[in-house]
Amino acid sequence: KKTVENDGYEALQVGYEEKRTNITNKPMKGIYDKANTTPKKFVKEIQGDELNTYNTGDEVKVGIFKAGDVVDVKVTKKKKNYMEGFILRMVKPSEHRLEPFCKHFGICGGCKWQPLPYEMQLQAKQQQVYDQLVRIGHLEVPEISPIVPSDDTTYYRNKLEFTFSQRRWIFENEDAEVLSEQEKYGLGFHVGRFFDKVLDIEHCYLQPSPSNEIRLFIRNYALEHGLTFFNIREHVGFLRNMFIRTTEAGNVMLIICFYHEDEEARTALLNAVAAEFPQITSLYYVINGKANDSISDQECVLYKGEDAIYEYM
Repeated sequence: KKTVENDGYEALQVGYEEKRTNITNKPMKGIYDKANTTPKKFVKEIQGDELNTYNTGDEVKVGIFKAGDVVDVKVTKKKKNYMEGFILRMVKPSEHRLEPFCKHFGICGGCKWQPLPYEMQLQAKQQQVYDQLVRIGHLEVPEISPIVPSDDTTYYRNKLEFTFSQRRWIFENEDAEVLSEQEKYGLGFHVGRFFDKVLDIEHCYLQPSPSNEIRLFIRNYALEHGLTFFNIREHVGFLRNMFIRTTEAGNVMLIICFYHEDEEARTALLNAVAAEFPQITSLYYVINGKANDSISDQECVLYKGEDAIYEYM
């Protein structure tokens, strides 16, 4: 719906109209009254010169937004049946929006649903499944039962992968020119849309203890002992990535991947980790000199402990 405000602000409101009223969450009624549109689960706006290239009814894919948010969208790709873009500006936040509990939210590539109440997250995810099957796949499906919610909304993952990088994400208040090479190192998750940038994670709410403690210990040990992190562009460096698996039964598996062999440095690191975390029940290492990070075709060497971890359900 194209709107023109009294102050001359002109925008094209873009939204998704929920057809199935039994799962519709009605956003702020005033937004729709003002725009003279029917209630939708999501509302966006395209404004400025972009108005000349898009029509009411076009589908625009953008980053995560919340029910009732009104935002300006920058369209970056226009395809036959839909468009893609990203959010430029929050015009008016939804009354449902929550304050993210993680300090890394907004830059980290994960946990993008934090500002949305958990119940609304489930409804939005169920709608995605429905859209994929019915709207996009043109399939006839029976009525979809509501998603069964989890009792845990934090510390619920049993596996995480962290990446070592010589090119961590540099914040706006930092000057890359004055940072030392080690100060540019990071161990964490990839930043969204940047394959070669890693956000140095201080605390992650996805996996229970001792996941954070293990990651921070290895990071600090590596920096103190001069171990180099991986450079994904130039394919140099010693430490590449690491996997942590945990179980409800208390088992912990750690797999550390190295880009090349350095037996003395590798053994010293593995011994230090094993001594600091006796609760690790399976400690593996991998020498992966390939161009990609997959280790399914590499030899995983058991350094200490059991060859597997076990879960009870």
